[in-house]
Amino acid sequence: NLENIKEENMLALKLIGGSSVKNSFLGIPYNDFYATTTVNEATEIVTELFESTKEKMSVNLVGFGQGGIDVGKIAGGFKLDSNLGNRSDLEKFIKYCEKNGIRSFMDFDAVRFNKTAGGLSTLSDKAVTVNGQVVNCYNYNVWSRTRDFDFENYSLASRSKLFDIAERITNATSKLGLTGVGLDTLSN
Repeated sequence: NLENIKEENMLALKLIGGSSVKNSFLGIPYNDFYATTTVNEATEIVTELFESTKEKMSVNLVGFGQGGIDVGKIAGGFKLDSNLGNRSDLEKFIKYCEKNGIRSFMDFDAVRFNKTAGGLSTLSDKAVTVNGQVVNCYNYNVWSRTRDFDFENYSLASRSKLFDIAERITNATSKLGLTGVGLDTLSN
């Protein structure tokens, strides 16, 4: 149920939650998570910006689901990543935004995945080409135009699953108390 919004926002803020990073301990490599912006930090940023400008704004939390901005479980597992905060932190953020007329959104990647979760299987729920072959996607370095082997390949969700994914995002949004949803990858 989309409504026409006639107000203009002077500020549109997009905050990035976190990302996987490669680390090593005594020469043994392992994957770690780097939180670029926690929910508490997002609240501080929005508070400082709003109090100094008093302008209408919207805030989009990108990469705040499980795994951050990296491709993993569909829609970030429909959860807030524990490295970025907890439900109480998110509730404080939402309450602050609502109290001050700030539109807040959490962006969910509803298309890309490489781990089975959220009702999607990495074996059977992938998009296929016209001739029935599975669509595998890869990350590329923009400057060298070569495949980036540091990142796992990923798949796109099949069209038949998109409605189910959107419905699960709606349910997760209401459970988390979010007032808005961003679906950048789906709209791209």
